[in-house]
Amino acid sequence: MTTTAALGVLLAVLLFLTAYPMAMLVYGSLHTTPPGEIGTFSLDGYRAMLSGPNALTLLNTVGLSLVKTVLSMVLALFLAWIVARTDTPARGVLEALITLPFYIPPILTAVAWGMLATPRGGLVNVAWSGLTGSRAPLVNVYSYGGVVWHMMQYSTPFLFLLIVGAFKSMDPALEDSGRMSGASVWTTFRRVTLGLMLPVTTSAFILSFIRRGSFVARAPCTRSRSPEATSSRRRPPAWPSRSGTRSPWTWTSCTPGRFATRTPGTARRPCSS
Repeated sequence: MTTTAALGVLLAVLLFLTAYPMAMLVYGSLHTTPPGEIGTFSLDGYRAMLSGPNALTLLNTVGLSLVKTVLSMVLALFLAWIVARTDTPARGVLEALITLPFYIPPILTAVAWGMLATPRGGLVNVAWSGLTGSRAPLVNVYSYGGVVWHMMQYSTPFLFLLIVGAFKSMDPALEDSGRMSGASVWTTFRRVTLGLMLPVTTSAFILSFIRRGSFVARAPCTRSRSPEATSSRRRPPAWPSRSGTRSPWTWTSCTPGRFATRTPGTARRPCSS
């Protein structure tokens, strides 16, 4: 009876910490005013989300997070395989170096890459221009690829830590059995290793996708000088303005050198991390 009561209390606490915030989030997205104020239920927030530039923002977010997660997953699997399945020298040092980005705030690496790879004043591009005489930048950290690259620096260690433990705990004899049965290295890896690790890789992929899914990359958030970016910067998306709770989410726009978090209808505030 005591165990049942304790489990009931823990379940009630868990529901309060998870179900209650989710319920308030759904309520806020369907109501025209914050909780406690007089208002009406409406789907205007969702209509605004799926129309015009807001739909483009959503599509950009999903695409950016998907590309980043796929590339990070491939790289993390390769690094985890090297650490757990090969006799590479200094594997312990390599494993520590892979997790090093966890100890560096993203704002520092964003500023550093901004100083190195800014199209006009980055050290890499200045050196490239001086050596070749070319006025076109060699690298552009504010491009789509630059944003993906910067986000991969933190997604890859995150996925690596989730995957390398599964590699180490998996019995190597299963892979040896596949090789002894005539399967190639790639076939063994694809059908045996990945098959056994499918639950881990699937959950890690979803976590990484959601973890960075709130990061939005749009032309107005970069330092592009194109006419489209300039005009978009002057005309921000038409979010519902009466209350921030009318929109279903709070979106974060973070690109190297320019970090900000916005809730529709509120002012810009610096990111805390």
